[in-house]
Amino acid sequence: MLVCGIDIGSTNLKVGLADGAGRLLQTATMPTPRTRDAIGIVTDPAQLLDEVERLVLDVWRKAGIGMPISAFCTTGIGEDGLLLGDDLTPLSAAIPWFDRRASADAAQVAASDAATSRAGIVMDPTRTGAKWRWLARHHPETMARARYWAALTDFPLIAWGATPFISETLAARTGCYDPFVLGWLADLLRACAAPPLPSVVAAGHVCGRLNNPRLIAAGAATADTLLVSGGHDHAIAASAILRSDPSACVDSLGTASVLYAEIPTIPPPPLDPLIALAAPVRGGAGLACIGVLEFSEALNAAGSPNEVRNFLAASPLPGQPGQPHPIIAGHPDARSIRAVVEAAAMTTRAMLGKVPSAGPIYATGGWSRSSGLLQLRASVLGRTILTADEPELALVGAALLAAEATGSPLAYQPDLRAIEPLPAWQRAYDAAYPVFLDRLHAAHDNAVATIPRSPRGTA
Repeated sequence: MLVCGIDIGSTNLKVGLADGAGRLLQTATMPTPRTRDAIGIVTDPAQLLDEVERLVLDVWRKAGIGMPISAFCTTGIGEDGLLLGDDLTPLSAAIPWFDRRASADAAQVAASDAATSRAGIVMDPTRTGAKWRWLARHHPETMARARYWAALTDFPLIAWGATPFISETLAARTGCYDPFVLGWLADLLRACAAPPLPSVVAAGHVCGRLNNPRLIAAGAATADTLLVSGGHDHAIAASAILRSDPSACVDSLGTASVLYAEIPTIPPPPLDPLIALAAPVRGGAGLACIGVLEFSEALNAAGSPNEVRNFLAASPLPGQPGQPHPIIAGHPDARSIRAVVEAAAMTTRAMLGKVPSAGPIYATGGWSRSSGLLQLRASVLGRTILTADEPELALVGAALLAAEATGSPLAYQPDLRAIEPLPAWQRAYDAAYPVFLDRLHAAHDNAVATIPRSPRGTA
C-alpha cells in the first residue's frame, strides 16, 4: 500500500510518499509558492494546488512501484486560509500568518466584550479571526460572495473532491474556537465578521474520495483514493511521537519554535500569551498546550542564511552564555545569532513551566538537526532532549494518519538520540533565567497596555 503526506509550510512545500507503515519512500521539496498583493506576500491557491499535484506525481513516478496511492493527508500552516465561492473555487489569495496587516483588527477584537478565555488563545495579528475582520473591512464584496472559508492546509483535499471541512487543529488557530466544548464561539465569530465556516473534523477523519483527473489519469491515484484530514503541522508532527509516548513534550524547531503537549482537561484559565489551548490533535478527551515563537524572523534579523547555517552547524555553539532579552513578535531587533537562540530557548523554558506535569522533551523540525542548538536548548531547559532522526516528521505524521484511515491503528517508534546539557552552561542559564522571566512578563504587560480599548459592546 502507498499513502501520501503533504506538508504546506510557511517556508517549504513538501510531499512524501510512504508505505503502509508510514515509512517515507520518496520525498520532494520546493519553496512554498508565493506572489504579492498590494500590501505584501500572499499565496495563490491555484498555483499552490498545481505545485502540490506536480510534486505528488514526481514522488510517485520516482518510487517506481506502479500501484496507486490509497490515501492522502495534508498538514501545514495553522492560520492561512482563503474564501471559496459557490462552486468551491477560490475567491481570494491566502494572507500568510506572519503578515501584520490585521494588527488593528486583532487589538480591537482582543479589547472587545467578545474576547474570552474559552478561546484558549490570545487574539493577535497572526490569527485567522483578525484576518477575517480585515477582509470584511477592505474587501466586503468578496466576503459577501463567499460560500465557505477553507484553511490553506485543507484546501488541496477540498479541491480534490472532499466535502468542505476544517481540521480541528486549524479551527483552534482562528482564535474563535472553544477547545473545552469543541465548538465555535458565536460572539467572537461576529466580532471577527467571520465568513461561513465548514464542518470541523479531527485529524484522521475520512473527508471524501479523490476526484482529480490529473492524478487519476497518470495512474498515481484512483477514484477510491481516500482524502484524510490532517491539520496544523506542529500538531501532526507531534502526533507521530505521541503514538509511542503520550506524555511527550514536542519541541518543534522550524520557521517557528513551537512547544506541543497534551494534558487532561482543566477549567478554562485566563488567556496566556505564552501558551494556547486547543483540542488534542487526534480528538478525544483532554487539551493540547501549544507555545509558539516566531523563530526564523529573529534569526533572519541576526544574520544571513549562510551565517545562521554556519553558526548552527558548530557543536558546541560558539561563545558563552549571555543575559538573553525576550524576542518581541513582529519587532525583530539587532542581536547576535547566539543571543537569538538563547532567547528562544529561554522562552521555551517559560512555556514549559506552563505545561502541567511536562513529560520527556522530544525535538523535531528542520533545526533539530543542529546538535549544537539542541545542546544549548538542553542547557537552558536543564533537561535531556531526545531527537528523532527523521527530518520530515510532519510528513510521517500525515502519512500515518492516511495509512490508519485505510485499516488498523499504527504504532510508530522513531530512532532517537539523547542530547545532554553542558553543566557549566546550565548553571549560567539557571542564574540568568529569573531576570529573563521578569523581562518577558514586562514585555507582555507592555503589549497588553498598548491595546486600544473599544467602546463597550463593539469590536
